[in-house]
Amino acid sequence: RIARVEHGAELRAVMGGGTTIISAGSSVRCLQHELEGYGIDLERELEETQRELGIREIPERFLGTRSCLLMKAAASLGLDMAPMPKCIDYDRCDICGTCMAGCDRHAKWTSLDYILRARKAGATVWYATEALRIVEGDEANGVAYRRSDGSEGTVWARSVVVAAGGLETPVILQRSGIEAGAHLSVDPLTHMYGFVPGERFERELPMPLLLDRSDDGYIISPNINKSAVKSYVATQGRSDLSTANVIGLMLKIADSREGRVYEDGTVSKRITEADEELFEKARRTARALLEEAGADPNTIFETSVNGAHPMGTAAIGEVVDSFLETRIEGVYVCDASVLPVTPGLPPIVTIVALGKWLGSLLCETP
Repeated sequence: RIARVEHGAELRAVMGGGTTIISAGSSVRCLQHELEGYGIDLERELEETQRELGIREIPERFLGTRSCLLMKAAASLGLDMAPMPKCIDYDRCDICGTCMAGCDRHAKWTSLDYILRARKAGATVWYATEALRIVEGDEANGVAYRRSDGSEGTVWARSVVVAAGGLETPVILQRSGIEAGAHLSVDPLTHMYGFVPGERFERELPMPLLLDRSDDGYIISPNINKSAVKSYVATQGRSDLSTANVIGLMLKIADSREGRVYEDGTVSKRITEADEELFEKARRTARALLEEAGADPNTIFETSVNGAHPMGTAAIGEVVDSFLETRIEGVYVCDASVLPVTPGLPPIVTIVALGKWLGSLLCETP
C-alpha cells in the first residue's frame, strides 16, 4: 500500500499560474479556525480573496439534469448537496466543462491574474528557471538557481518566500539544510460511477455540487473522468452505456499525515486503516446517492485511489513558526506545505488568503 513515486512521475502543472490553471475552480474556505489556533486570523484576507476571485455559487441555470437528479436524490436521503462556490465569471463561461484543461474564455480565475498585476507593478518574473536552494548570508539571503540554458547564479534579497508547493518546497528546504518533508497529506480520492440507461445528460461544469461531510472526514462532488469511463465501457460489451448517461461522483477524504517527500524528490505515501474507514463511509453514501438518482446498481464501479492537494510538508509549528518563518531569519514559506491539518477540501482560497496575510506582514517589517 506504499507507493514510492519517482520525481516527475506525478501529474503537475509546472507553469505560470501553477495548479490554479488545472483546478476546477472550486472555492471554499477551510482551516480558518485551525489557523487561528496558531495566531493567524485570516478573516479580512478571506473576505478580500472572496471579492477578488469573484467567488459565488454556481447559478441555477448552470446546473444540468445530472446535478438536479443528484440534489433531489440527496434531499430524499436527508443529505444537503448544494451548488459549489466557484471562482468563475459566469458571464464569460460557455459550460464547456473543461475547466481542468485551462480556460480559453478566461472565465475561471487563476493566479496568472496576480502575476500580471505584479509585473505591472514592476516585478520581474523568471520562467524556465529552477530554484535550487537557499543560500544563507550575513545581511541577506539568496536563492541559488539554474536556468534552462544551464547558467547558474544567486539572487539576494532581504526576504525570501518559498512557495513551490507541497512537493517541491520541502525539496528546496532540505537542500538548504532545513528539516522538512515529513507528514505529507494528499487528500486521497476515488471516483464512483453509475449509468442511467436511456438517459442523455447535457454537459456541465466539473464539480458543480458539494456534499460537505468534512465533519465526518469526507466530501462528495459530481465529477467525470471521461477516459476512465470509456475504458470501463469498453470492457462491458454494452451499447447502452456511455459518457452521455453516466453519473460520476468524486469521493475525497481528509488524509492522515503519513507520507514523506525526500530530498531527491521521491515520495512515499500509504493508505492507512483510518483512511480506509473514511473511504467506506464515503462509498456507502455515494452508492446510495447513485441508486437514488436512478443509476442501475449493476453498472456501479469505482476507480483506484489517487490524491490531490499535497500539503503539510513544512507545517506551521514543525518547520515554520506562526509567522511562516523558517529557522533561517528572513526565509519564509507560504503555500500548501505549511498547512498543519489536512482539510479534505480544496485549499486554494485559504492559500491565497495566507499569501495576503504574509504579504501584509512583510510590508510592515522594517
